[in-house]
Parts: sequence; structure tokens; C-alpha cells
Amino acid sequence: MGKMFTEQLSEGEGYDMLKRCVHVSILDFVHFPEDEEWYHHISLCDEKTGKKYTDLMEIYVLELKKLPAEEQNEEGIIRWMRFFGGKCREEFEQMARKDEYIEEAYEVLKKMSADEMKRLEYEARQKAIRDYNSQMHSAERMGMKRGIEQGKQEKLSDIVRKLRAKGASVEEIADLLEEKPEDIKAIVKNIEGD
Repeated sequence: MGKMFTEQLSEGEGYDMLKRCVHVSILDFVHFPEDEEWYHHISLCDEKTGKKYTDLMEIYVLELKKLPAEEQNEEGIIRWMRFFGGKCREEFEQMARKDEYIEEAYEVLKKMSADEMKRLEYEARQKAIRDYNSQMHSAERMGMKRGIEQGKQEKLSDIVRKLRAKGASVEEIADLLEEKPEDIKAIVKNIEGD
């Protein structure tokens, strides 16, 4: 709400240009358990005097869980709250038949739901593409790492083979190459088959 309020002004504009901001919270839970009222109008005021600070910012809280039992010929906010609290298509359609504005809202809701499905499909596709790319990059990095390791091992084996051909012992080769003697023994065993 604060961002919506402050973004009204362009650089250099005075506060007198601010327009009224209204935030409506439609809650599917009870926020004020000590109060039986289902509708709350909150404004900024001095706690001691109760004097309103400004009428430019207001909050309306609608607690759907506190709605009274449905009555005949309900109007206004309570009808809208029932619409917001609707649970299934049948409920929405029934409410839409009773009120042209709710019918219009229901049509928009259906359109938004269809768009929401398209958005979810798009997001799922984008996630699949990102996952695939991530797996491919990971496999590529792993392959490169293995390739580098294999290249090092082949080069090391080639050096060990040449040094062994010149009569160097396993310990001398390990010392010269700064490798562990057991690693050099394994390479010699692989080369010479002993």
C-alpha cells in the first residue's frame, strides 16, 4: 500500500497531488478474533485522541470466515464477500445469476483462470527447459572434468612408462612426480600387468 501511495508522485511534485489510496484485504481466516464484526474500516489516527491523521490512506478488512448465515435479498458488500468466498463453479454461477456486476466479475474471473492456466503451462515449460539446460551443463562440466582427469592419468601413465623404461623405481618416480607411491604402483601394475 505504501508503494502504491508514494509512486503516485513524480519527481518535484508536491504532496497535494496525492490521491486517496484504499487497500482491501479479503481474508479467508479470522484476523480479529475478539471482534464479531466481519467488516473493518481502518484509518491512520492518533492513538490517544482518536483524531484521524489523514483520509488519504484507508484499509478495509473483510473476514470471510465471520460471514453470517445467508439471508434473502442480500446486497452490497456482503454479496461480494460471498462471491469472494465462493468454493465451486456452481456457487459462482448461482451468484452471477442474481447480480449483473457479479456476473461481470465472474466472467473476468473465468478469463483470468484460463489465462492463469496458460501462465502455469508456460511456467512449467520454462522450468522444464531450465532443468534440461542445467542438467546438460552439469553433464558437460562433469564430462570435461572426467576428460581432464583422464588426460592427466594418460599423461602420467605415459611419463611413468618412460621413466620405468629408463630403469627408475616406483619410489623414485613417486618422488620425482610428487605423487603417492601407491598411486604410482597402481599405474605400473596397469602398464606392466604385474
